[in-house]
Amino acid sequence: MGGVGIAAAFVLGVLLCVKTPPLIQGVLLGAGIIVFTGLLDDFFKISPKLKFVGEILAVTAFMMVSGISLPGFGDLFGIGEIRFGFLAPVFTVFCMVGVINALNLSDGLDGLAAGLSAIVLFFIAVLAYSNQAWFFLVLALSGLGAILGFLRYNTHPAKLFMGDSGSLLLGFLLAALSVGLAHGGGLYKPVKPIVMATILALPVVDTLHVMTGRLRRGENPFLPDKTHLHHRLLSMGLPHRDVVTIIYGLSAVFGALGVLGSSGPEWALLLETLVLCGGIYGFVSWAEKNGLKRSGSGLRQPRRRLSGAKKPYQVTLARLAGKSTPYLLPLFLLFFLLPVLLIFPMPPITGYFSFASCLVVVLLYPWKGGRHEMPMAHGVFSVMIFCILLLYMFAPNRPSWLFWYFVGLSALALFWSIPKMLFTREGVYAIPSSFELILILLSWFVPVVLAPFLGISDSARLTLMQSCAMAVPILMLFKVATRRHARRNWLVASSFVFVFAFIGGTAFFMN
Repeated sequence: MGGVGIAAAFVLGVLLCVKTPPLIQGVLLGAGIIVFTGLLDDFFKISPKLKFVGEILAVTAFMMVSGISLPGFGDLFGIGEIRFGFLAPVFTVFCMVGVINALNLSDGLDGLAAGLSAIVLFFIAVLAYSNQAWFFLVLALSGLGAILGFLRYNTHPAKLFMGDSGSLLLGFLLAALSVGLAHGGGLYKPVKPIVMATILALPVVDTLHVMTGRLRRGENPFLPDKTHLHHRLLSMGLPHRDVVTIIYGLSAVFGALGVLGSSGPEWALLLETLVLCGGIYGFVSWAEKNGLKRSGSGLRQPRRRLSGAKKPYQVTLARLAGKSTPYLLPLFLLFFLLPVLLIFPMPPITGYFSFASCLVVVLLYPWKGGRHEMPMAHGVFSVMIFCILLLYMFAPNRPSWLFWYFVGLSALALFWSIPKMLFTREGVYAIPSSFELILILLSWFVPVVLAPFLGISDSARLTLMQSCAMAVPILMLFKVATRRHARRNWLVASSFVFVFAFIGGTAFFMN
């Protein structure tokens, strides 16, 4: 029933932010039909034909109410525009139903479909902002917020599942926003269709690859099997968490390729997308044929092998790092948060940012969670560290030496973490979880891709990149030092909540 929660959060977010012109009405009506179809399948296991009927009805309702359809494929081959003319509604239904089913079929691992949708929606939001398509921006951000709330409980090991009601809804939302941005209609600058296709390439190409293989073997293309990309990576011995993280990373690469290539020729972006897809599936096929598998023991190494397998200086470094952990963590946390006293007075906008950061920590951090909740806890750490560094770096009254202070802290974190990661079994904790990867990618995407669209100055963009770079080793230190100790993680999270609340409160009371 997680899909119902996603739908409710999405609709509430949209209705709170905008009025309901035909565009919004069309999206909400189509979303209602698709969620109902998904619920029927979740409870009664309806046939694929009936699911197709529900999907076609949802897409048709969206087109009729909003007046939006896909005008064509653009200038894919450098010989002129490929336009559909009076067949535009037919091609629109075909493309949107294809995207809906592509995402539905990708829902095979904990957090996979939701994370893919979140990454795609983020790139769609960037394009909507840059093209001044404000209604689409609200739709994308509302969907992104609903998904992040769901991922809080769907990240491996999942406690909540979206079902077909959720996966069909997310597929419909991605398809509707993609078609809408490509439509334009004179209200905003249209996005090239190949840009949207590139952003959606990973789930769509995987579905086409799987269905083609089933047809070639004489099988029903709509029945489930184990030939999806995530299944193939699992069969190579990769753990569940690593597979989801890899696919998240690949999806982010496709999204960045689409956004960065939006201003270039369409045929070049098509060629780049095809080459990237061919490289991914070619490598996986080569790895399968050559028996490339990961050891079932993963990255964990028995502690008893440390002294015999490592050189003496490596053993010494690892032991020093291990013995210093109980003292280093509170001291480092203190020196990381103490400079908050040097950046006052802060403007009121900082107060809003601090209160928002505090709210994110309070809602997302697993306060009563155990060892299995640590990936979520460390994902929240990545947000906290990045946000506090932004507050420090952009404070109007910060001392000039504060930048070098944090460079030193970041270097200390790096040099302390390296022996722990290389020479002890605690190094496995430094590997980012899938939820962490989404948050880290979002933070890096701001200066690398988003800043040019937002008109951010070069100096501010450099500061953002510096904050991202410093946040990585600091996050590594916190992760390796806290590991799966619930009390240590609770101490770090509580300290950040206090600091964010303190900054937010003083920003208002001192102004």
